[in-house]
Amino acid sequence: MGRWHGFTPFAELAVALLNQRVEVVVTEGTLAVRAVVAVSTSVPVVTTSVADPFMNGLIKNLSRPGGNVTGFASMEKDISSKVFGILKEMVPGLRRIGVLSDRSIWPIFTPGQDEAAKALGIQYNFIDMPHAEAARDAMREAIASGAQGAVVRGSPYFSSTQRRFIIDSAAEHRLPVIYERRDDTERGGLVSYSPNVEEQYRATATYVVRILAGENPGDLPIQQPIKFDLIINLVTAKTLGLEIPPTVIARADEVIE
Repeated sequence: MGRWHGFTPFAELAVALLNQRVEVVVTEGTLAVRAVVAVSTSVPVVTTSVADPFMNGLIKNLSRPGGNVTGFASMEKDISSKVFGILKEMVPGLRRIGVLSDRSIWPIFTPGQDEAAKALGIQYNFIDMPHAEAARDAMREAIASGAQGAVVRGSPYFSSTQRRFIIDSAAEHRLPVIYERRDDTERGGLVSYSPNVEEQYRATATYVVRILAGENPGDLPIQQPIKFDLIINLVTAKTLGLEIPPTVIARADEVIE
Protein backbone atom coordinates (compact mmCIF):
# COMPACT_ATOMS: atom_id res chain seq x y z
CA MET A 1 0.00 0.00 0.00
CA GLY A 2 1.43 3.33 -1.03
CA ARG A 3 1.84 6.13 1.46
CA TRP A 4 0.07 9.36 0.62
CA HIS A 5 1.22 11.80 3.23
CA GLY A 6 0.19 15.42 2.94
CA PHE A 7 0.64 17.78 0.03
CA THR A 8 4.16 16.94 -1.20
CA PRO A 9 3.46 13.65 -3.08
CA PHE A 10 0.59 15.34 -4.93
CA ALA A 11 2.89 18.20 -5.90
CA GLU A 12 5.47 15.76 -7.25
CA LEU A 13 2.83 13.89 -9.23
CA ALA A 14 1.40 17.14 -10.58
CA VAL A 15 4.79 18.22 -11.89
CA ALA A 16 5.40 14.83 -13.50
CA LEU A 17 1.96 14.85 -15.12
CA LEU A 18 2.10 18.39 -16.43
CA ASN A 19 5.58 17.80 -17.84
CA GLN A 20 3.88 15.39 -20.23
CA ARG A 21 1.94 18.39 -21.68
CA VAL A 22 -1.50 16.98 -21.02
CA GLU A 23 -4.48 19.00 -22.25
CA VAL A 24 -6.76 18.36 -19.25
CA VAL A 25 -6.15 17.05 -15.74
CA VAL A 26 -8.84 15.18 -13.80
CA THR A 27 -8.43 15.16 -10.02
CA GLU A 28 -10.27 13.90 -6.97
CA GLY A 29 -10.05 15.66 -3.63
CA THR A 30 -8.99 19.10 -2.44
CA LEU A 31 -5.28 18.34 -2.02
CA ALA A 32 -4.94 16.97 -5.54
CA VAL A 33 -6.52 19.96 -7.28
CA ARG A 34 -4.50 22.38 -5.15
CA ALA A 35 -1.32 20.58 -6.17
CA VAL A 36 -2.07 20.89 -9.88
CA VAL A 37 -3.01 24.58 -9.63
CA ALA A 38 0.20 25.26 -7.72
CA VAL A 39 2.10 24.05 -10.80
CA SER A 40 -0.10 25.52 -13.52
CA THR A 41 -2.94 28.04 -13.65
CA SER A 42 -3.50 27.50 -17.36
CA VAL A 43 -3.96 23.77 -17.87
CA PRO A 44 -7.69 22.97 -17.40
CA VAL A 45 -8.50 20.97 -14.27
CA VAL A 46 -11.74 19.05 -13.75
CA THR A 47 -12.22 17.81 -10.21
CA THR A 48 -14.60 14.95 -9.53
CA SER A 49 -14.86 15.90 -5.87
CA VAL A 50 -13.50 18.82 -3.86
CA ALA A 51 -14.54 19.47 -0.25
CA ASP A 52 -13.84 23.21 -0.40
CA PRO A 53 -13.53 24.72 -3.90
CA PHE A 54 -12.89 28.18 -2.42
CA MET A 55 -9.84 27.17 -0.39
CA ASN A 56 -6.68 29.02 -1.48
CA GLY A 57 -8.66 30.90 -4.13
CA LEU A 58 -9.22 27.91 -6.40
CA ILE A 59 -12.38 29.52 -7.75
CA LYS A 60 -14.10 32.92 -7.58
CA ASN A 61 -17.68 31.65 -7.36
CA LEU A 62 -19.63 28.48 -8.07
CA SER A 63 -21.51 29.67 -11.14
CA ARG A 64 -18.44 31.09 -12.90
CA PRO A 65 -15.19 29.73 -11.40
CA GLY A 66 -13.09 32.11 -13.47
CA GLY A 67 -9.79 30.21 -13.48
CA ASN A 68 -8.60 26.89 -14.81
CA VAL A 69 -10.60 24.77 -12.32
CA THR A 70 -14.12 23.43 -12.68
CA GLY A 71 -15.96 20.24 -11.79
CA PHE A 72 -17.85 19.04 -8.77
CA ALA A 73 -17.89 19.92 -5.09
CA SER A 74 -18.53 17.09 -2.62
CA MET A 75 -19.82 19.51 0.04
CA GLU A 76 -18.36 17.19 2.69
CA LYS A 77 -17.14 20.15 4.71
CA ASP A 78 -20.73 21.44 4.95
CA ILE A 79 -22.46 18.23 6.09
CA SER A 80 -20.65 17.61 9.37
CA SER A 81 -23.86 18.11 11.34
CA LYS A 82 -25.50 15.35 9.31
CA VAL A 83 -22.51 13.01 9.62
CA PHE A 84 -22.09 13.57 13.36
CA GLY A 85 -25.86 13.34 13.85
CA ILE A 86 -26.13 9.96 12.08
CA LEU A 87 -23.35 8.54 14.24
CA LYS A 88 -24.96 9.90 17.40
CA GLU A 89 -28.28 8.27 16.51
CA MET A 90 -26.63 4.93 15.83
CA VAL A 91 -24.36 4.74 18.89
CA PRO A 92 -26.22 4.93 22.22
CA GLY A 93 -24.76 7.44 24.66
CA LEU A 94 -22.23 8.80 22.17
CA ARG A 95 -20.42 11.78 23.67
CA ARG A 96 -17.14 11.97 21.74
CA ILE A 97 -16.17 11.32 18.12
CA GLY A 98 -12.71 10.77 16.69
CA VAL A 99 -12.08 12.25 13.24
CA LEU A 100 -9.39 10.25 11.45
CA SER A 101 -7.57 11.98 8.62
CA ASP A 102 -4.29 13.42 7.41
CA ARG A 103 -3.69 16.57 9.43
CA SER A 104 -3.22 18.58 6.22
CA ILE A 105 -6.99 18.57 5.60
CA TRP A 106 -8.06 19.38 9.18
CA PRO A 107 -8.59 23.11 8.43
CA ILE A 108 -11.17 22.25 5.76
CA PHE A 109 -13.49 20.54 8.22
CA THR A 110 -12.84 22.34 11.52
CA PRO A 111 -15.47 25.15 11.23
CA GLY A 112 -18.32 22.83 10.25
CA GLN A 113 -17.38 20.22 12.83
CA ASP A 114 -17.09 22.80 15.62
CA GLU A 115 -20.59 24.00 14.83
CA ALA A 116 -21.99 20.48 14.55
CA ALA A 117 -20.45 19.32 17.84
CA LYS A 118 -21.84 22.33 19.69
CA ALA A 119 -25.33 21.85 18.27
CA LEU A 120 -25.38 18.13 19.10
CA GLY A 121 -23.84 18.50 22.55
CA ILE A 122 -20.88 16.24 21.81
CA GLN A 123 -17.12 16.60 21.54
CA TYR A 124 -14.69 15.53 18.86
CA ASN A 125 -10.97 15.42 18.34
CA PHE A 126 -8.80 14.96 15.26
CA ILE A 127 -6.58 11.89 15.08
CA ASP A 128 -3.73 12.12 12.58
CA MET A 129 -3.95 9.29 10.03
CA PRO A 130 -1.38 10.31 7.40
CA HIS A 131 -1.77 7.06 5.46
CA ALA A 132 -3.97 4.00 5.53
CA GLU A 133 -1.32 1.89 7.24
CA ALA A 134 -1.74 4.15 10.28
CA ALA A 135 -5.42 3.19 10.63
CA ARG A 136 -4.87 0.60 13.35
CA ASP A 137 -2.91 3.04 15.54
CA ALA A 138 -5.40 5.82 14.78
CA MET A 139 -8.33 3.65 15.90
CA ARG A 140 -6.47 2.76 19.07
CA GLU A 141 -5.72 6.43 19.78
CA ALA A 142 -9.35 7.39 19.16
CA ILE A 143 -10.57 4.84 21.68
CA ALA A 144 -7.93 5.93 24.20
CA SER A 145 -9.18 9.51 23.85
CA GLY A 146 -12.68 8.39 24.81
CA ALA A 147 -14.22 8.29 21.32
CA GLN A 148 -17.20 5.96 21.00
CA GLY A 149 -17.38 6.40 17.24
CA ALA A 150 -15.28 7.78 14.41
CA VAL A 151 -15.42 9.57 11.06
CA VAL A 152 -12.88 8.68 8.37
CA ARG A 153 -11.90 11.63 6.17
CA GLY A 154 -9.78 11.69 3.04
CA SER A 155 -11.04 8.58 1.27
CA PRO A 156 -10.30 9.96 -2.24
CA TYR A 157 -6.63 9.37 -1.44
CA PHE A 158 -7.06 5.71 -0.48
CA SER A 159 -7.00 2.74 -2.85
CA SER A 160 -9.47 -0.10 -2.54
CA THR A 161 -6.88 -2.18 -0.69
CA GLN A 162 -6.16 0.67 1.70
CA ARG A 163 -9.84 1.23 2.43
CA ARG A 164 -10.20 -2.50 3.11
CA PHE A 165 -7.42 -2.22 5.69
CA ILE A 166 -9.16 0.72 7.38
CA ILE A 167 -12.46 -1.17 7.55
CA ASP A 168 -10.72 -4.23 8.98
CA SER A 169 -8.98 -2.05 11.57
CA ALA A 170 -12.32 -0.61 12.68
CA ALA A 171 -13.74 -4.12 13.02
CA GLU A 172 -10.69 -5.26 14.98
CA HIS A 173 -11.16 -2.42 17.49
CA ARG A 174 -14.97 -2.68 17.44
CA LEU A 175 -15.21 1.01 16.67
CA PRO A 176 -18.35 2.30 14.89
CA VAL A 177 -17.17 4.33 11.89
CA ILE A 178 -18.97 6.44 9.30
CA TYR A 179 -17.29 6.66 5.90
CA GLU A 180 -17.30 9.06 2.95
CA ARG A 181 -17.88 6.44 0.26
CA ARG A 182 -20.72 4.05 -0.40
CA ASP A 183 -18.42 1.19 -1.37
CA ASP A 184 -16.79 1.29 2.07
CA THR A 185 -20.11 0.23 3.57
CA GLU A 186 -20.54 -2.40 0.88
CA ARG A 187 -17.12 -3.76 1.89
CA GLY A 188 -18.18 -4.13 5.52
CA GLY A 189 -18.06 -0.62 6.97
CA LEU A 190 -20.89 0.31 9.33
CA VAL A 191 -22.37 3.32 7.54
CA SER A 192 -21.63 5.89 4.85
CA TYR A 193 -23.16 9.21 3.92
CA SER A 194 -21.96 10.61 0.63
CA PRO A 195 -22.85 11.91 -2.83
CA ASN A 196 -23.30 9.37 -5.60
CA VAL A 197 -19.73 9.26 -6.93
CA GLU A 198 -20.67 7.24 -10.02
CA GLU A 199 -22.91 10.08 -11.18
CA GLN A 200 -20.16 12.62 -10.52
CA TYR A 201 -17.64 10.57 -12.53
CA ARG A 202 -20.01 10.45 -15.50
CA ALA A 203 -20.63 14.18 -15.26
CA THR A 204 -16.87 14.79 -15.01
CA ALA A 205 -16.38 12.99 -18.32
CA THR A 206 -18.92 15.33 -19.89
CA TYR A 207 -16.96 18.36 -18.71
CA VAL A 208 -13.72 16.91 -20.07
CA VAL A 209 -15.33 16.45 -23.50
CA ARG A 210 -16.63 20.03 -23.47
CA ILE A 211 -13.22 21.44 -22.55
CA LEU A 212 -11.44 19.39 -25.23
CA ALA A 213 -14.01 20.77 -27.68
CA GLY A 214 -12.87 24.29 -26.82
CA GLU A 215 -14.92 25.50 -23.84
CA ASN A 216 -13.22 27.48 -21.07
CA PRO A 217 -13.19 25.73 -17.66
CA GLY A 218 -13.64 29.09 -15.98
CA ASP A 219 -17.05 29.40 -17.67
CA LEU A 220 -18.32 25.99 -16.54
CA PRO A 221 -20.08 26.12 -13.14
CA ILE A 222 -18.91 24.10 -10.17
CA GLN A 223 -21.75 21.66 -9.58
CA GLN A 224 -22.89 20.48 -6.16
CA PRO A 225 -24.47 17.17 -5.18
CA ILE A 226 -28.24 17.21 -5.25
CA LYS A 227 -28.61 14.08 -3.18
CA PHE A 228 -26.58 12.24 -0.57
CA ASP A 229 -26.92 8.48 -0.06
CA LEU A 230 -27.18 6.95 3.41
CA ILE A 231 -26.04 3.31 3.33
CA ILE A 232 -26.20 1.13 6.45
CA ASN A 233 -24.63 -2.30 6.91
CA LEU A 234 -26.81 -4.17 9.41
CA VAL A 235 -24.45 -7.16 9.40
CA THR A 236 -21.68 -4.95 10.74
CA ALA A 237 -24.07 -3.27 13.18
CA LYS A 238 -24.99 -6.67 14.61
CA THR A 239 -21.31 -7.59 14.93
CA LEU A 240 -20.75 -4.38 16.90
CA GLY A 241 -23.79 -5.04 19.07
CA LEU A 242 -25.64 -1.99 17.77
CA GLU A 243 -29.42 -1.88 17.45
CA ILE A 244 -30.03 0.67 14.70
CA PRO A 245 -33.14 2.76 15.42
CA PRO A 246 -36.01 2.19 12.96
CA THR A 247 -36.10 5.95 12.26
CA VAL A 248 -32.53 5.77 10.94
CA ILE A 249 -33.20 2.63 8.89
CA ALA A 250 -36.28 4.31 7.37
CA ARG A 251 -34.11 7.16 6.07
CA ALA A 252 -31.51 4.88 4.52
CA ASP A 253 -31.20 4.70 0.75
CA GLU A 254 -29.89 1.15 1.08
CA VAL A 255 -29.69 -1.34 3.94
CA ILE A 256 -27.25 -4.24 3.66
CA GLU A 257 -28.52 -7.32 5.47
